[in-house]
Amino acid sequence: MRTTRLILVASAALAALTRPLVGCTDDAPECGDPQMEDVTEPPDVALAVGATTSVAVHVFDACGDMPGVSVDFQVTLGGGAVSAASVTTGADGRATTSWTLSASPVRQELSASASGLAEAPATDPTLDWFVLAAPLPTADLQTFGDVEGFLQAEGFGGSTEDLAFVGEGDSARLVMGAPEGLLEVAPDGTVTRRTLSGEPVGRAWGIAAGADGALWAVDAGASTIVHIDKDGAVTTRLTDDGTVPLVGPNYIAVGPDGDVYITDPCLGELIRFDPDTDTVVDVEVFDRSTDGGPNGLAFGRDGRLYGMTENTVALCSQAGVAEPDDPLAQLFVIEVTATGFGAREALATGLGVFGDGLAFDAEDNLYMVVDTVDLENFALEASYVLVRRAQSGEVVRLLDSSPNVIANVAFGRGPYGETTLYASLLQIPFLTPDAKRGLRRIELGIPGLPLSH
Repeated sequence: MRTTRLILVASAALAALTRPLVGCTDDAPECGDPQMEDVTEPPDVALAVGATTSVAVHVFDACGDMPGVSVDFQVTLGGGAVSAASVTTGADGRATTSWTLSASPVRQELSASASGLAEAPATDPTLDWFVLAAPLPTADLQTFGDVEGFLQAEGFGGSTEDLAFVGEGDSARLVMGAPEGLLEVAPDGTVTRRTLSGEPVGRAWGIAAGADGALWAVDAGASTIVHIDKDGAVTTRLTDDGTVPLVGPNYIAVGPDGDVYITDPCLGELIRFDPDTDTVVDVEVFDRSTDGGPNGLAFGRDGRLYGMTENTVALCSQAGVAEPDDPLAQLFVIEVTATGFGAREALATGLGVFGDGLAFDAEDNLYMVVDTVDLENFALEASYVLVRRAQSGEVVRLLDSSPNVIANVAFGRGPYGETTLYASLLQIPFLTPDAKRGLRRIELGIPGLPLSH
C-alpha cells in the first residue's frame, strides 16, 4: 500500500500529505487499501521543551471513514511521552492523543500506525512527526543531597568538582571529588565520605570509573594521576606526560581499550596512558592561544573521543597566551587508533571562555558545560549546559545555572535514574556565592551513555 507521511517542525505550520482515493463501482465496491492522514490542528506557537500538543489522525479507505481501528502512537526519539499509546478510531475514523515533549531541546519524533485493521494490508498505514524542541529561558535544576551541609559539618573548605557512577544496576553509586578525598552520595541523597587508604588525595578533580569497579582520579593538589582500587587503596600512577611533569591535570576518562585519557589544559595536552605497561602512549598538543587547553572528555558510540577546551590565561596564570576573556572554548573530536591519536577536528568554536565536562545521551546528543565571564568586573556571566543535536550538529542551550558554576555532567545509572542528568558544582572564590558546592540534577527523559567504557 501507499503510506501517508507527515513531518512536523516546531517553527513551521503543520501540513498533511494525503493520497488519492480509490474509486468504488456500483456493482462491486473496491475500497482499496486503508489510508491514514494527519488532521492535527497546527499549534499557535513553536513547541518548546516540555510542551504538550494534540495529535490526531484520520483512518479511511475509498469507501469512507473507518471506525474501530486501533491506532498505535509511539515516541521513537527524544524521550517524550503520549497520554494514550493505543487509541481506537471513532465513528468519524479519527483517533487523538496528547504528545508531551521531553525537557531536552533535541529532535523528538512520534509515529502512528494503524495496526488494528480487520484485513491487514502488506504495510500498515503510518505517519511520522518530528519536532525540534525549542529551549526555555530557564530549566528546573534540583538539588540532590546536602553535600554543602556535609562539608560544612566536616569543616572542610575548597570545592567539589567531578562526579562518576561506579557499579552496575542496583549497586551503582555516585562518587564525587571533594576536599581531601571522595564523597559518596546514595540514591536517597545521603552523603558519606569514601574511606581511602595509602597515599593521600588532596583535591580529587577528575574522576573516572574503570571496568573493574576501580577509580582513576586527578589529584589536582599534587598534579598527579592516582588509581583507587575497590577497597579504597590509593596509588600514584602518573606524574608526567612522558617528558615533562604535569602542571594542571584536570579531567580523566577510561577508554573502551582500557587506556586512561588525561587532559592538562595548562600544558595544552591530551595524554593517553596505558596502565598495563605504565607508559604514555601518545600526547596530542593544542595551541592554547587559538584552541585553548583541553578539559572535559567523553567517548562517543562511534569510538571517537570528544572533548572541550578552555581559555587557560586565568586558570593557569598564563598571561600573554591570549586575552583572558577570549571565547576559546570549543568542542573537538579526535580519532583513537591502535597506536595513539589520529586526526583531530573542531566541531564547534567560540562557545564561551571555559569549556568543561560533557556527556552523551543514548541518541548521540552531546551535553556540554560552557562558562562565560566578565573578567573586567570579575563576575560570572553564565554557566551553561549546551546541547549539540545529533542529527544536525546544531548547538542549543539546555540551561543556565548561574550564579552557580557547573563543572561536570553525567547521566545516572541504576537507582539514580538513567534518564536523569547530574551536574557537579564548582565553587570559585569571589566569582560564585559561598556555599555553592554539591550536586544538581534534571530529568531529561532520554537515557544517557556512560562517560567511560
